[in-house]
Amino acid sequence: MELIPPISDKNDFTFLLSESETTKFSEVSRQAYGISKLLKQYPPESRIGLFTSHSENFIQGLLAIWYAGYIPVPLGNIVSADKLEEIADKTGISTIIYDDKTAGFISRPDGINLDACQSNSLTDTHNVKFQQSKTAIILLTSGSTGSQKQIPLTFKNLFSGAEMIGEILTDIKSSVLGATLPFFHVGGFSQITRAIFYRTGLYIPNEISSKSIAELIRTGKASTISIVPATLNHLLEKNIKPHKNVKHIFVGGSATKSEDVVQAIKAGYPIYKVYGSTETGAMITLSNPAELKKLPHASGKVLPGVKIKIIDDNGKMLSANNEGKIVVSSPTLSPGVTNTGNEYPTGDLGYLDTEGNLVVTGRTSRIIISGGYNVNPLEIEETILLHPEIKSVYVSSVPDDKWGEKVVALIVVNPGFDETRLRDFLTARLPGYKIPKEFIPVQSIPLTPLGKPDKNLIDSILLEHSKK
Repeated sequence: MELIPPISDKNDFTFLLSESETTKFSEVSRQAYGISKLLKQYPPESRIGLFTSHSENFIQGLLAIWYAGYIPVPLGNIVSADKLEEIADKTGISTIIYDDKTAGFISRPDGINLDACQSNSLTDTHNVKFQQSKTAIILLTSGSTGSQKQIPLTFKNLFSGAEMIGEILTDIKSSVLGATLPFFHVGGFSQITRAIFYRTGLYIPNEISSKSIAELIRTGKASTISIVPATLNHLLEKNIKPHKNVKHIFVGGSATKSEDVVQAIKAGYPIYKVYGSTETGAMITLSNPAELKKLPHASGKVLPGVKIKIIDDNGKMLSANNEGKIVVSSPTLSPGVTNTGNEYPTGDLGYLDTEGNLVVTGRTSRIIISGGYNVNPLEIEETILLHPEIKSVYVSSVPDDKWGEKVVALIVVNPGFDETRLRDFLTARLPGYKIPKEFIPVQSIPLTPLGKPDKNLIDSILLEHSKK
């Protein structure tokens, strides 16, 4: 099966759009194919880091890596060159493709700067093919061990996901898709694969911000976009009215307030609430505006080919309206997370109602979802403990209207502690969404008789603090 069919005047299409220009797929493809020749020095199946600005450069780099027969590993939210190298070493990256905006983080002499090596090659890509079972991408996400998990997705995973959505929302195939989430995030990356699969346009704003997304919705330059609940809340607060060209607004990544869903529908937003994760290859359930009017708290029914079951602690399947652990089976599932039954225990809790709507109620792990990002408390704790003024720490979260969950930290400090110094220390080591919004000094971290953090007592402390 061909990844990209031979491009001709008959089947070419407008692929990338921005404020200032549009670009045909043939132009992007041929440019990438020329750049791919610079990568041929590495062994087959090598992993290539992709660390660029949110721009056409990312997509050129992605296609170049695919055309060279390698595996891209998108990188993002890196705050220092040392952290970049640490992640590159842990993921086995052979080299890194970057651009002028990210060049300051790169110390490798073998790295490839896309802005410095633009190819004028007119070589066609007729012979570029791929195997559906081949790993197409490795996405990095927070894991339960404090280090990043590497989630491989195959070409079949990617294009199955696009196909499933297209079966339910047929008009998406003629939509201009908006690149409103980071490309290293599964939700943002999925927009690229959908655009290729549907042979449609991808609008890339100059930046990812609430302001730029609001402008995109107001002007209708993209008709299908993905946002997180915090962005939806911002749009509603600013009273942004969607343009008639906006057909689908996917909302997911963390818990969405029912009142925001209701308000958005009343304001004329074409809201589609979704559920999924990096491991599931993005969304696997969908609830449309008509359904959300009746059930604003639900994440909808499964997409074609997806199965969800709810089980208890003993693995027994539960009947409708009984809360338990959510287990997923899907053609989009990463082969790195499925068990022998091709099922994935998501770590989320929820139930299926009598009509098959999924309602997510919580999680079984400590992973925090803040503003659509997975936040691993262990990683943050390890970093905070590097600061000499901290004796011990426990990172948790509290409900928050804007972020879904707000990251907070209980800290036991040494004399002379200064929060400003701690925040400056963390800013140099962590992306902003991982830095606790609040630090709560305590005499000691509450422990159980077995010496583990006492979650019940910790929750009581957080509750009392929230009342102040």
